[in-house]
Amino acid sequence: MRRRKVLLTVPHAGCFVVPSERHCDRNAENMAKAIEDEFQRRGIEVVIVKNHKMRTERNDANRVSGFQDTEFGRTVQKEIKSGAYDYLVDCHSYPFAINMPRDFYVLDFGPSQNINQSIVKFGGTMGLECAIFEASPANAILSFAIQSGLSCTLLEVSEFLELGALRRVASAVVHAFASPTRPGRFHVEFF
Repeated sequence: MRRRKVLLTVPHAGCFVVPSERHCDRNAENMAKAIEDEFQRRGIEVVIVKNHKMRTERNDANRVSGFQDTEFGRTVQKEIKSGAYDYLVDCHSYPFAINMPRDFYVLDFGPSQNINQSIVKFGGTMGLECAIFEASPANAILSFAIQSGLSCTLLEVSEFLELGALRRVASAVVHAFASPTRPGRFHVEFF
């Protein structure tokens, strides 16, 4: 029997000091690490692919323009095409906004709806303020994963979420993935 394997992507890991400009996801790497730790505790292998290039309009690593012809995009595509993975989590973070949940939200792309709904359900039972929103197909990472038949989640956590809460979010993700009711440490970084 093949060992289960999960791919984590962090397309906006590159944080540089640019006054009055938000060009990275400041808490996404921390979220990926918490998810990695939780999966590994359960004996599930994890591969994390991070993009440390500055996010710009032309180089947004989870949009087609920054995904197709970049080292990050080619690596993610190669990993997905390998067929070695059971699940992909695309990790992002957002600054607090009045109309957003305090802790995290999931963007649902349809094919993985059961697992995405379970993440929010489990997160809520852990005292986290969370939500699920319908997503547009603009995320090239998830579009490629879905076309390849891979279950996937786009996870957005608050940039102000601390380690204990990040661990609870990670637990919700892993619990939803491992749930029998759902359908059927190697890092790559680019600077």
